Amino acid sequence: MDYTFNVLDLGMSGVIILIFALAITALVVTCFWQILKKAGYPGPLSLLVLVPGLGQLAALIIIIMLAFGKWPVYEKLSQGTMDKDNK
Repeated sequence: MDYTFNVLDLGMSGVIILIFALAITALVVTCFWQILKKAGYPGPLSLLVLVPGLGQLAALIIIIMLAFGKWPVYEKLSQGTMDKDNK
């Protein structure tokens, strides 16, 4: 039996998986950025998701903050310092 191992097959699979993972990560960060920005929080807060080991915890904290916290955009609207069409 001939068990030859083609390194290029595994390497190409790894590259495809890496590209897919980077695309998903970019999509998650972009979505968090837009949601935070529309809620009145700073968009760069979404970059906490990229911190190794703490990214999932940061995402959970951001989701909890958005779900149960007071959004700054509502405070600005109630004070009249921002109109409804301003994003």
